[in-house]
Amino acid sequence: MPLEHKTTYRTARLAPVAPRNDSHLSVRKAWNIDPALGFRKSPLLGNRSLHDEEDDLCASCASIDFDVIFRLDPSRVERMGTEVYHFAGLEESMIDSSCALCRLFASFAFTNGLEYTCGETHSGQIYALPSTSLCGLDPRVTEDQRIVCGISLDGRPVSWDPALRCVDNLAGLILRTAEVEPPVITNSFCYGIPLGPEVQGRRLRDMLTRCAKAHPVCRQPTHDFPVRARVIDCKTRRMVDMTEGCRYAALSYVWGAKKRRETFLGLVDEEVDKSYLPHRLPRTIEDAVTIVKKLGLRYLWVDRYCIEQVHSFDKKHQINQMANIYNRAVVTLCALGDHDDLGLPGVSMERNSMATFKANGSSFTACPAPGALQKSLSESVWSTRGWTYQEALLSRRCIFFTEEQIFLVCRASCQSESVSQSSPLQQNTTLWGQMTNIFSTVLDLEVRWSMDDRLKFNDHTQHYQKRHFTLDDDALAAFKGILSVASNQSYYGILRFESPYILPDDGVITAKLPKWRDPDFLIKAGFASGLVWEVERHLSAGTDGHNLRQTVPSWSWVSRRYALPRFTALNATLSSQQNGAGLACFSYPVSDDSFVADIWAEGEGGSLVRIEDLFTTHTTGKVLPELTPYLHLRTLLVHFQYDISTAYSGRGMILFHVGDHIPGYQSYMGGSNMIKFDETDKLVRGHELYFKSSSIKGLAMPLMSMRGPEGLQRWFMLIVQPMPGGPPNTYQRIGIMFLDQDANIVKMYKEHRAEKQVFRLG
Repeated sequence: MPLEHKTTYRTARLAPVAPRNDSHLSVRKAWNIDPALGFRKSPLLGNRSLHDEEDDLCASCASIDFDVIFRLDPSRVERMGTEVYHFAGLEESMIDSSCALCRLFASFAFTNGLEYTCGETHSGQIYALPSTSLCGLDPRVTEDQRIVCGISLDGRPVSWDPALRCVDNLAGLILRTAEVEPPVITNSFCYGIPLGPEVQGRRLRDMLTRCAKAHPVCRQPTHDFPVRARVIDCKTRRMVDMTEGCRYAALSYVWGAKKRRETFLGLVDEEVDKSYLPHRLPRTIEDAVTIVKKLGLRYLWVDRYCIEQVHSFDKKHQINQMANIYNRAVVTLCALGDHDDLGLPGVSMERNSMATFKANGSSFTACPAPGALQKSLSESVWSTRGWTYQEALLSRRCIFFTEEQIFLVCRASCQSESVSQSSPLQQNTTLWGQMTNIFSTVLDLEVRWSMDDRLKFNDHTQHYQKRHFTLDDDALAAFKGILSVASNQSYYGILRFESPYILPDDGVITAKLPKWRDPDFLIKAGFASGLVWEVERHLSAGTDGHNLRQTVPSWSWVSRRYALPRFTALNATLSSQQNGAGLACFSYPVSDDSFVADIWAEGEGGSLVRIEDLFTTHTTGKVLPELTPYLHLRTLLVHFQYDISTAYSGRGMILFHVGDHIPGYQSYMGGSNMIKFDETDKLVRGHELYFKSSSIKGLAMPLMSMRGPEGLQRWFMLIVQPMPGGPPNTYQRIGIMFLDQDANIVKMYKEHRAEKQVFRLG
């Protein structure tokens, strides 16, 4: 028996609402609109019944007057939606109903992965919303508005999400279907576009063209063209040299398990003719070739085939120009699957079809609710992998392949395959209820402290450290693209901060040193400022006490897996003022009485290069080539002890001594003073002790002093330990110590500075 005959529906009037029966679907008109608007009249209907023979709805669903809903004045509808109907008794069995709308409601409730607590049945509301509620535009200044229908389940209130910049808590949407075939929309906004099982090339090209015409920021690359690079000719399936001006797409995807990666590398080394693609490609890459053709392009860049994986020189060269490769690509195809042989939805993979139905003689299309792309990204393996972070952020445009549809996200906006956009495509609007652009779409809101899309370096490092790597060797390499666009040079991931200087006479901050100072002093101070980082928070995956990457030096923030760094010497205010892109890093100022340890980088054969010379002699690019993973510091090696009994007494005293000079010196752990270890969340801040121990003992190396945010001189010391299994006089960093300057700290340094030695830090 058809479900619509088995289930009884009742229509309630505006008088007292009939009691609900949770085993049935009750629909009642509950308009919250002023009747004077005339919304009850539908001149298109005349005396015709709401339920035409061609409508594929049951009698109860056909009683919903979609014609009236979609002819409402958008400016008179509440931004959070005006409730127009209510239903109850929605059952999972209705997915198999012969009524298209019953199937649609059931799919919203039972197949979208949403978590509700209503049990076996659902109730809900149909809301009329202005289209501006879905894309963050101000309804008072937007002329081209439309009405859309939002479906809410189980009384979940429709709210405004300031991060997504759209309404939240909707299970799905219903839009009037575009009447153009093929659906190339030029002057309409928020119409639904029916999608078939396959991605249509014309729709892809239309979305790409609209971005290219509307957004100068997306049209113009910001990086040089890659040199000595190769691409796949998708027509001939040959590997060819990338020539200047070549229009190509790039692929961002997940390789898969380490075993698959190693198996592939073995096969590559045995290829007889590497100028041709293998006969069988992983399905994701084969599908990418298909999409490139549908886009009207010819060339594709894929790391697997365009980088000589078994030749370290070419691999290093290509990694160093990742920013150029992805920025120069016309578009980056982002495959969200967990391995490279999964395929792309809408190409070789089946994708969930978007429901359409007819009512009142018109056609309507169902669409995912706002936040659908963000939800797909949050559940994807792609969003957890380290390499994909910079691949998306460095691109001008990304096409994300989800299980329902594709989204084109660019640097200014976003488009949905299933929703028409206004013409011209407006800049700085959301992509159909998503974040505003690539930056805010890819980044995880959990660690993002700034709603400004022009992200700071500290934000990038925190997002990046949440990512996973199959090989620790990749952790530094996969961030070099981001480092290459920073305003500052970097070495092993450590930015050389710009260090302003305070003139001793009048307190004026300047970037120029007095004549009696070595002009390289600011370079050395800037690199030392970059070494002043702390682990702000450990993620659950990294709290096992063994989160050190052995392939990265301990003095680099990249050395700790799943540890979110904070750069304590970073002056965020000054950095923002000096560079609108947010990637210029300025430290707090140094002065004539500041201490900075002498630093050398160790080269092959044990040769030493002053850190100042290393930065000044490198003139090609922002990322310095790595030498050995060792630094040499000329400083003191200080023994320290913090006794828990002093913390409880309120004094919080820390004792220092150099060598055998005991009793040494003491300082109070008050205010913003801190002892912080990299491996765990254990720390001492001020008078408070955050871990159980009778006392804390260790070794520290004074690194530098500078004027802190309060204008006080602050000392920074690296907490170290002898490197396990390392040569003599070689240490590794295990934490950081911040101390506001007091007389005893200065006294200790002055009395023992003649005892400074050169220590090796790895």
